[in-house]
Amino acid sequence: MKINLKIIIIYIFLFLLLFADTISSLTNLYLITYFDEIIIILILIYSVLYSINTKKITTISFKLLFLTLIFSIIGVLSCALNSEFILLRVINSNFLAIKFFVIVVAIANIKIKKETSNIFLNAILFYAKINVLVGIFNFIFPNIYYNIFPFAEKSIRYGFTAISGLFNHPGKYGWFMLASAIISYIIYNKNKNKKKYKIFMIIFAIFALLSFRTKVVISLVMIIIYELFFKNIKKFNFSKLALVTIVISSIFLIFYDLVVNTYNLYFTSKYTLSARQALLNNGIEIMSDYFPLGVGFGKYGSWYARIYYSEYYKEYKMSKIYGLYPNNPMYATDTFWPAIFGETGFLGTIIFVYMLLFILKKLKAKNFENEEIINHVSFLLLLQTICESFGEPSFNSSPQNVVVAIIIGIGLSITTTKEKERNNENESINNNSSI
Repeated sequence: MKINLKIIIIYIFLFLLLFADTISSLTNLYLITYFDEIIIILILIYSVLYSINTKKITTISFKLLFLTLIFSIIGVLSCALNSEFILLRVINSNFLAIKFFVIVVAIANIKIKKETSNIFLNAILFYAKINVLVGIFNFIFPNIYYNIFPFAEKSIRYGFTAISGLFNHPGKYGWFMLASAIISYIIYNKNKNKKKYKIFMIIFAIFALLSFRTKVVISLVMIIIYELFFKNIKKFNFSKLALVTIVISSIFLIFYDLVVNTYNLYFTSKYTLSARQALLNNGIEIMSDYFPLGVGFGKYGSWYARIYYSEYYKEYKMSKIYGLYPNNPMYATDTFWPAIFGETGFLGTIIFVYMLLFILKKLKAKNFENEEIINHVSFLLLLQTICESFGEPSFNSSPQNVVVAIIIGIGLSITTTKEKERNNENESINNNSSI
């Protein structure tokens, strides 16, 4: 039997990337938690060497690289102009802020085969199936599960245990299972004869919802709306509208209390602003007060602003808000966009949003029938990540940001290859016609 080394490497790579925190907690090998950073550096080095060897860089990668550099300059410059800072912390915070785009740029610049993308997606589905089995055990025998995985966060919703599976948190589990449901849906959508993927889609979506996370519910609803209505609005009909209404109403009816409780927890209080609301309100205020550059990387709403408690939390009277106390700012990184608003200001926010829209546009095929599986997957996974970014720092959180960035990078790489093939065909046709 022939052994496919590429398959083995991709499966091992994904295992280490997805479950680094779990492996670290079970084995005390804390070095594994830096696996994502190591991978990013290796991918970046390979991409640079690839460009040197081929003596070119793709148009998509060049444009995204240029915008990422401008975004970085804004965050560093605003620190120099408006804040007290230590350069190493600024550099580290800058890297965390652009890590997602660094991966996308590096991989989009490399020519990736469809075979590789298919192996990567199949590996994700393989670990999703395992997570379904572990999730069932987690759900039915929670006490035994937490004896085996004592580091996993315990969370009870509706009287049921929120599933963490092989992850250390239900939020990560919910993201991964929904991503796996999206992949299964697209494979089935492109190959109606592969009905098993329709079953996988339903099972993975159900288990994603059993993480009992509002971000998962909202993301699922938004993806359903896009796929059934906005994807091809020219073919709109009332049967689709009815289907969308029934599906969304059912989901919200089941998870109504969860959504309302989450909103009340993070955005309302009898006595003071919640941490999330305070971060959002003051992020917008900082964007105005320090127009147009913000206060710089590591100074607001980010990981480094939390561990090296930012002076702006005191300046904007946030240090007395629960979850933002100087000695325990546990909710200081529960948001994403306030960090973009505050640290890079109006200009940084515009550039970040433009980069996301640029990627979405490149991934979206004009002809849906000819759309590649990886492109459709990339598009919806980016939509999912954007939806989740309003409730958590999804573009900064590993393994989500790394996995999604890799898939998007592969999608853009294949898009570039297809565009080149199409241009070559057009040139050939033009040359033949001229003859």
